[in-house]
Amino acid sequence: MENYIITAIDLGTNMTSLVMGMYDESEPYSIKIIAMDSQPSLGIQRGMVLNPETTAKIVTNLELGADRKIKKNTQYNKSYCVNINGLSYRTEQITHSMQIPSGMTISDTMIRKFTDDAKAKSYINDDVKLISFRPICYSIDNSPEIINPIGRNGSAIEGKFLATFALKGVVEGLNTMCKKGVDQIFTTAYAKSVVLLHPEDKNAGSMLVDFGASTTSIAIFSNNTLRHEVSIPFGSQLITNDIAHGLNVSMDIAENLKRNISNFVNDELESQSKTIEIRYDDNNIVKFEPEFLIYIIKARLEEIIHYIDVQVTKSATSRYIKKIVITGGGAKLVGITKALEEHFGKPTIIADPHSQLESDLIHQYAGAIGMASLYARENRDSLIERQPTLFGNVEEEKKEEVVEEKKPEDDEPEKPKKGGNIFKNFLKNIENSMSEKTNFPDEITS
Repeated sequence: MENYIITAIDLGTNMTSLVMGMYDESEPYSIKIIAMDSQPSLGIQRGMVLNPETTAKIVTNLELGADRKIKKNTQYNKSYCVNINGLSYRTEQITHSMQIPSGMTISDTMIRKFTDDAKAKSYINDDVKLISFRPICYSIDNSPEIINPIGRNGSAIEGKFLATFALKGVVEGLNTMCKKGVDQIFTTAYAKSVVLLHPEDKNAGSMLVDFGASTTSIAIFSNNTLRHEVSIPFGSQLITNDIAHGLNVSMDIAENLKRNISNFVNDELESQSKTIEIRYDDNNIVKFEPEFLIYIIKARLEEIIHYIDVQVTKSATSRYIKKIVITGGGAKLVGITKALEEHFGKPTIIADPHSQLESDLIHQYAGAIGMASLYARENRDSLIERQPTLFGNVEEEKKEEVVEEKKPEDDEPEKPKKGGNIFKNFLKNIENSMSEKTNFPDEITS
C-alpha cells in the first residue's frame, strides 16, 4: 500500500506556506512533519485568492520543492487542505430543537440525525457553500449547557451549531489552484488555534487574535469549543499606509519605522525624545516627532480593536473571554497587548506555543500545521486504513531479516515465511491503536 500524505497550504496575503505530514499519534499535533516551505504570495489580496492561476504557480513551486525532500522511491497519495480568510467566509450560529420520544435515551444515532436536520436548516443560498458545521453545546429540557448529551434522558433537546459558509466562487478557485482539488477547507484562526492556544485556555475561555498584514481574524473558545470566529479585512498594513501618508515617506520606510518603533518609544508607547532624525541614504532623511508617530499608530489600532469589539458584541460571546492571545505579524507592534487589555479588560499575551520548532517558524507555519493536524484527527480511521507505515515500515524490516537469515548456499529464493506474522503484527498494531483513547481537547465528542 502507498503512504498517505496530508498537504496543508496556508494562503496568507504576504506569504504562502506549505506543510506535508503523515498522521502519527505519537507526534505533536498528531502529525509527523516531513517537509515545509514558504514563498511570498501572489494573487492574494486581503486574505482572498483573486487570481487562482497565479497563486497556483506559487503552490506548485512549493509542492515540487517539498516532493524533492521526500525519498524518490517512496510512493504516496495526497490529500489537500487549504485555508480561507478575509471576506471569503462568514459564520452563523444555528439553533435546532426536537422532542425526544418518551422513555428513549439519547444515542449517537439520534444526535447524528439531529445534526443532519440542523445542517439542512442552515441553507442560505446558492452563492455560498457550507464548509463546516460544528456543535457548540446542547440543552435538555432547558438545562445548562451540555457538551455531550449522549446517554441522557429528557423530553426535548436543543442544540447550537456553528456553521461556516464560503463563497462558492472562492471554493471553485481553490479547487482550480490544486490540481487534484481541495479535500477540506479550514478558516485561518481556527487552524492556528490548534498550535497557538493551550488546551487549558480553550477550556477556561479565550480569544485568539491573528493580527495579519491585511486581515485580523479572531476565534473564541470556551469549554474546548469554538464559539465564534470572524475575519475583519483590516490589518497592520493599514498602519504602514497611515505612517507613509502622515510622514510623507515611502512604504518601505514607513514599514521600517513601524517595525522599529521600540527603538525610540517605550512599552507604554511614550516617546523618549522630542525629535528623531533617521538617515536611510543621502536622498532619504526622515525627521519626525515620536508623539506624532504614536498618534498615527494608536488611531488605526483603536479602529481595528473597535471592529473586533463589534464582532464580539454581535455574537454575544464576550462572557466567554477570560484571556486574549495574539499572533500574526502585527502582534510584534509595541503597545498592542496593552491596547487590547485596556479595551476588553482581559489579560493579553503574545502566543507562546510549546514546540520543538523555533518560535518564528511555529508562528509562520501555525496555520498549515494546524490544518494538517485537524485533517488528521477528523480522518483518523481512514488514514490508518490507507497508511500502513503509521506504525513503522514493518514489511521492510521483516524482509531485511529474511535476507539476513538466507543461507549463501541456497540456490532457490527463500519463501517469505514470516509474511503471515507481518500481517498479524500489522493488524495487531491497528487494533492497539484503535483501542487507545485519544484526547483531542479542541474537539467536541458528539
